[in-house]
Amino acid sequence: MQLPANRLELWFRMESDRLLNPVFREFWSERDVVFEERRLRTENSPAGTAFEALNAVFRSFHTIKGLAGFLDFGVIQAVTHEVETLLDRVRNGEASLTPARVEIILHAGDFLGAWLNHIADPKNSAAPDDMALMDRLRSV
Repeated sequence: MQLPANRLELWFRMESDRLLNPVFREFWSERDVVFEERRLRTENSPAGTAFEALNAVFRSFHTIKGLAGFLDFGVIQAVTHEVETLLDRVRNGEASLTPARVEIILHAGDFLGAWLNHIADPKNSAAPDDMALMDRLRSV
């Protein structure tokens, strides 16, 4: 076993397990509140509603990606990166938002939710393994 070189690093290692799960679960549960707030802001603006919705989804995946990277959840970070790349292509007009793309984005959200359940309760849930998801995200 290798001990950290300084007290701050030791404290971070000791506290990371205590903070890791509650922080990520709280963030995941608050995403619905953020989506609802954004929807209410754009409800009366038909022209901006679709674009704002797309931006909100993009920002959510972007934030999850950053948090997953910070917490060292490699699979979550990889999936959110691929979704973010797909959504960025749609936002920039390089790709259109087709039903197939919407379906894979929703599937990615379900996949992330399953990972969150596994992180919260690893004894009673299996870690999701869907490498086909990564291939589908890259190909749509």
